[in-house]
Amino acid sequence: MTVDPEPGSAQPASMLAAHADRERTIDVGYHRAAACQPPSAPALARINSLAVASLICGVAEFPTLGLSALPAVILGSKARQQIRQTGQAGEGLAVAGLILGWIALAVFFAAVVGIMVWLLLPPGPGAGGPVGS
Repeated sequence: MTVDPEPGSAQPASMLAAHADRERTIDVGYHRAAACQPPSAPALARINSLAVASLICGVAEFPTLGLSALPAVILGSKARQQIRQTGQAGEGLAVAGLILGWIALAVFFAAVVGIMVWLLLPPGPGAGGPVGS
């Protein structure tokens, strides 16, 4: 499709582009430019804060002598529940906090049972009795 040249233009009518031709060129150019752009980076999922807190409590069991074991287990369980519901990241952090918490609790209960058994055992030979007998 051609358009009559504007008055005073030096181009012949066959060289002018119609409005539809211009629109089609813009569309093609836009799609090519969009195809040449690198893909955008995927959005990073937010890490669940309870998962981070669980791992921190799990690691803090060593300097606190196991006092943060129970919070590590509770926070890790709650974090895994939230992660399943919201799709946030941090499943590994929550599991690590849970594992560290359960290990510390198991060691604590094993120590308590060991101490109780040790206290209930009768004294060995030569360990008891009055001095000088």
